[in-house]
Amino acid sequence: MKPIFPELPSKLGLYTVTERLSERRFSELYNAYQSYVERGVILEALRPGCDEAVVNYFLAAAQARAAVSLPGVSPVLESARSGPIIYLIQEQPAGEPLTRLMREQRFSVKDALRLVEAIAELYEAGRGQNVVVAPVTADAIYVDEKKINFLSTVSPDMPSFALRTAQMSALADLLERAIPRALLKNSSLPAVINWLRNGYNGHSLEWSSLKTALRALRARRRSPDDSSDVSGHASLRMRLRRWMRELRALAGLGLLCVLLILVVGGVGSQLIPEDAFTSSDPAVAGDRVYERDGQKIYAVNESPVSISEYSRFMKKWEKMDPEEREQLARGLVEDPAEFSPREPLNWEEQMNLAEEGEEMTPDSPVLGVGYCEARLYARYVGEMLATAEQVLIAREHAPGVEGVEEWTSSFSPSRIPYDGCIVICPAQGKTLLYATDDREQSPGRGFRTVSITDAQ
Repeated sequence: MKPIFPELPSKLGLYTVTERLSERRFSELYNAYQSYVERGVILEALRPGCDEAVVNYFLAAAQARAAVSLPGVSPVLESARSGPIIYLIQEQPAGEPLTRLMREQRFSVKDALRLVEAIAELYEAGRGQNVVVAPVTADAIYVDEKKINFLSTVSPDMPSFALRTAQMSALADLLERAIPRALLKNSSLPAVINWLRNGYNGHSLEWSSLKTALRALRARRRSPDDSSDVSGHASLRMRLRRWMRELRALAGLGLLCVLLILVVGGVGSQLIPEDAFTSSDPAVAGDRVYERDGQKIYAVNESPVSISEYSRFMKKWEKMDPEEREQLARGLVEDPAEFSPREPLNWEEQMNLAEEGEEMTPDSPVLGVGYCEARLYARYVGEMLATAEQVLIAREHAPGVEGVEEWTSSFSPSRIPYDGCIVICPAQGKTLLYATDDREQSPGRGFRTVSITDAQ
């Protein structure tokens, strides 16, 4: 639909309209600036040509919103008319619009849980004041580091019996749209969504009881005795200790590996000490940490792939025959014959800094590599991408291993939504995936490879 203000910025009374945010049924939201008092505002403009009933409802809603103060809701400053356009002005909430975070896939599970609690508080306050708070839409939500803020959705209608059901159903739908499926299914959010839609243990939930349930869920996740610790470190250590006990038991049964020759990085080989698996500690040799996993032995690189290593791969790719390239990319992309790996982000800058040797050296980790490209490189050296669990075990036994990362994402929406590091924390026997925020995604992370061979 054609915007009310097709050319921006545009003046409307005291306000300069600068950015179109979203479209509603009869109105549109814009960012605007009030130069007289030097402040940013949100301008909601009613579409010209609406019938009288819609105009009257918009004016009644403006009046109702101006008369009510609710937690986290920006105050309504005024409503006015300029020519054929009727508009409502609200103070600009702190934070970023949820619509933008969803579009850029930067809305996390942690933020979603904060949103549920904030909306529950909002709806509960509205009920206490006997005012109708219509189901909050994504374009009315702003996410700050410390607080969730809202544009007002107070409605002039009288409270109805079905209002709470509509609010809960709308929030459940919003959560499913806001969080990528891979993150959603491995988090506690599906349980919360189920509570919103079906109640708890067959009983309908009030907003106050939902807040109580959320606090209990958070306390259980933070408990040091519970495997769902938010950071995941305590529970992961417990799992690793159990794993190491099982490893010692296997070693006691005679599963000893005397000699293993591994091809490292596609060049040369490393000799594993004879007593590599006679103790609880994995073997450390040749910048690798060797660990037994059932009938497999894997060797994790202590350091991420370096700029020089990745540069050699890029040069080698250019010289490969088309058949070699297709074979290497087969199974990674839909059309391996036409595939060409993307350069890392800021690749020229990384190369130049490595040459200058100031902030980076040729041995510094290569940054900004896409998931598909990272897999391609690992396949090129005859290895695989290291999992978070492998990296964590290696980190305990080699000082050079830092971080707990698993490369599981891609810049291209046609592949996988995220690109960069996914931090893994075990919770309730499952794996929670937390996508790093935009500043911590692949531009600031390297990736490791791991070789895997059959135990002899």
